[in-house]
Amino acid sequence: LFFTSDRPGGFGGRDIYMVKKNEKDKWSDPVNLGSAINTAFDEDAPYFHPDGKSLYYSSNGPGSMGGFDIFVTELEPGSKNSWLPPLNMGPPVNTPDDDIYFVLTEEGKSGYYSSGMEGGFGEKDIYHIKFPYYPYPRRYHVVELAGVVQDVNTLDAVPAIVRLIDSETDEVLDSAFTGTDMGKYSFMLEPERSYSLEVSANGYDPTSAELLTPTLVDEDIIMKKNLFMDKPGAKVVSTPVVADEAAPMNLPEIQNIYYDFDKDNIREDARQELDMVAEFLEQNSDIDLQILSHTDWFGTYDYNVDLSLRRANKAMNYLVSNKGIDPGRIETDFFSENRPLEANVYDKGRQFNRRSEFRFLKAGRVALTSVQLRQGVEGIAIDHTAPQGLAGYDNVAGLVIAGESPETGVANTVPNDASALGKNAIKNRNGEPTGKDAIKALLAGNENKNTVKGRNADLKGNAEASLSNALAGINLRHIYFDFDKYNLRAEAKAELDQLLGILARFPDLQIEVYGHTDAFGTVDYNQRLSMNRSEAATNYLLAHQVPETQILKRGFSENKPIASNDNAYGRQNNRRVEFRLLKNGKPILISQK
Repeated sequence: LFFTSDRPGGFGGRDIYMVKKNEKDKWSDPVNLGSAINTAFDEDAPYFHPDGKSLYYSSNGPGSMGGFDIFVTELEPGSKNSWLPPLNMGPPVNTPDDDIYFVLTEEGKSGYYSSGMEGGFGEKDIYHIKFPYYPYPRRYHVVELAGVVQDVNTLDAVPAIVRLIDSETDEVLDSAFTGTDMGKYSFMLEPERSYSLEVSANGYDPTSAELLTPTLVDEDIIMKKNLFMDKPGAKVVSTPVVADEAAPMNLPEIQNIYYDFDKDNIREDARQELDMVAEFLEQNSDIDLQILSHTDWFGTYDYNVDLSLRRANKAMNYLVSNKGIDPGRIETDFFSENRPLEANVYDKGRQFNRRSEFRFLKAGRVALTSVQLRQGVEGIAIDHTAPQGLAGYDNVAGLVIAGESPETGVANTVPNDASALGKNAIKNRNGEPTGKDAIKALLAGNENKNTVKGRNADLKGNAEASLSNALAGINLRHIYFDFDKYNLRAEAKAELDQLLGILARFPDLQIEVYGHTDAFGTVDYNQRLSMNRSEAATNYLLAHQVPETQILKRGFSENKPIASNDNAYGRQNNRRVEFRLLKNGKPILISQK
C-alpha cells in the first residue's frame, strides 16, 4: 500500500510511503521511498500499476513543468525496495498547470488523470489519454515523425487532417488535425515498419507520402517530413521518406544568422550564411534542414511569436526562391523570446537573441548545427535601434522621456511640476502613478529643467534615459500560486527573470515583494502563507545574486484582494505576489494583473 504523509522525518512537504501486509494480515511500519522520489516539495496521488513494478505519482518539486506533474518510476529489476530514477511523463500529459491522480489501464495503452489545463470546465477536469504505440512507462527508444502541412506555393500552414496508415494492413492507426498548431503534426512510430500518410484539407487536392522507419540503436530518432498541398488541378506526387544511418561527410562551419531590431528582412551578412547552407544542401541530397528562429524580449509574447515565425519564413523563402532548394526538405520552427542565448538587458545580448539557427538532419538525426560565431569571427553587426513606438508593444504611442518626442527625436524641456504629465496619468490604489507614468514623473522631478538628447545621441551619460529605455519594453505582471501553495510556477520564474535583468543592470534600484492570499483559511494562517509566497519570490532573486539589501518583502494575508473571493477565478487572482521597483524610494514600475 502506498500513501502520502507530511509526518515528521520526511524530506519536506508530503512524502510517499509504502507499507506491506504480512502473512498474518498485519501492516508493516511505513517506509519512506527515499530522496530519489521524495523532494523538499509535495509528492501526492501514488498509483501502483498491476504490472507489479510501476509507480505513478505527482510532484511539484524539481523537474516539474509547473504545479504538479505526473512522474513514473519502476522497481529495479530483482529488487523489492529500490526504485529507478523517476521519469517526468512530459507533454501532452503534463502541462504548466496541476496534473495529478494518474491511473493507467492494465495493458498500459490508456490512462485517466485530473488536470487544471486550459480549456476545461472548471478548476480540474478528468481527462482520458491513449498511448497507441507503446505502453507507459517507456524506457526504450522510439521513432518520432514530425512535420508541417503547407501550401506548396505560398508555404503558409494549412489546416488539414493527416492520417497515419499501416502500409501492410491498410489500417488507420492514428490521425492529427493541424489547424490548432501552426500546421504541425507528429506521430510516434515503431522501428523497421512501413507507413503511409494521407492528407486532406478543404480547397486542396489530397496528397500522400510513404515512409519506412529505421532500425533503432541506442537513441530516439526524429524523422522530419513537411507535407505540401496544391489547389485542385495540380498533379499529386507521392514522396518517399526513408531514414537511414548517418554517413560521414565534410561538414562546414555555419553560423547563426541575425536580424535587426523588430525586422525580418535578411541582412547582407545573413545572405552569406544562407548561401553556404544552400550549397551544403545541394551537395547532400539526403540532408534536410530545420530553421529555428527567435526574438529578443522586447514586445509582447504573441507579437514575438509572429515575429519569430516571419523570420523563419524569410530564411526559408530565401533558400527556396533564390537558391532553388526543395521546400519539402525544410522545416521551420519559431520560439518567440523563450530561448535566449544572452542576457536581454544589453544591446549586444539582444542582438545575439534576434537570430535563426540551423540544424541539418540525416535520417532524422542531427548531423550538423550552426554555431553562434564561426571560429575567427570576433563579433556581429549590432543594431542599436531604440525599442520605442513599435507595433505589438505596450508602448505603442512611444515613451516620452523628459519631453523627447519618439517620432522626431527632438529634445524639449520639462517643468519641475510632475502634474504636467496630465490628469489622465494612470495611478494605483494609493494615488501613485504607475508604469510609464511613474517613470516620467520620476524623471520630470529630478531637475528644474532636464533636457534629454534625441535617440541617436549617446545616452551613456544619462542614467535616467538609460533606465527608462530598459523599462520601456517591460510588461511586468503579478505572479500567481496554486491553492495553499507557495512554490513558484514556471511562468512566475519568467516574470522574475525580467526583474533580474533590471536589478543587475541598475543596482541602485530597490524591489518590493508583496505576498497575498485568497480568503480561505484563518487570517493568521494566510499571513504565514502570504509571507511564504513573498519569500519564495525573494529567494529566487537571492539565488540569482540580487543583494538582500535591494529587496523588501511583506505579506498581507487576505487583506488586499484584487478580485472577488466568491468564485475560483477571483481567488486565483488573489493568490499572488506583486512587485514594485523603486528609485530613491519612489515607485517607477509596478506589476499589473
